[in-house]
Amino acid sequence: MGQYVSVTAALVIGAPRLTGYLRAPAVPASAWPLADWAALGHGEDLSAAVAACDDWLTGDYAGLLRDLAEDGGLSAAHDPDTGSLVLDLDTRVDARLPGLVWACAVPRGLTRFLADGEGGLVTVTTDWDDTTAHLLLTPGASAFLDPRRDAAALARARDAEFDARCAVSDPSADSATDLVAQLLDAGTRGRPESG
Repeated sequence: MGQYVSVTAALVIGAPRLTGYLRAPAVPASAWPLADWAALGHGEDLSAAVAACDDWLTGDYAGLLRDLAEDGGLSAAHDPDTGSLVLDLDTRVDARLPGLVWACAVPRGLTRFLADGEGGLVTVTTDWDDTTAHLLLTPGASAFLDPRRDAAALARARDAEFDARCAVSDPSADSATDLVAQLLDAGTRGRPESG
């Protein structure tokens, strides 16, 4: 029986960099130190979970997001004027820890494309226990925030999350597919023709 993971992400990223993320090959979860994933707080075999997640992270991010949108679990919106991006995902997972790692790895790949002043917060929750992971995304880096130890940073990230959500229209499942297509199309038009 599958269980569910919910991911909410609200951040700021310019359209050209978001297009770069969509076109990029998905970064395997093993690209981050194993100690980073231990912040998820599970006692299961973490390295096996990361390896299983790596098997699921194939293709580019556009393909991953399109598949999620087609399954009806992803909604998204991007405001090109502010760069505000909101992603909301509810998806079924058959394996708890690999599913949780995967839910963090997909948005974590954005860090390679963030510019100075960009970033945001990803919050991942599960329906099988009270697990909530807060992942702060910044240019070239990401970190899991401990609500007690990192209370000030989490409060600032939540304020920025609120601002990003206010800047975009309500995301819907249709808009996620449309958004990916629009960004890829705009990115193609901006490329010089090969010949």
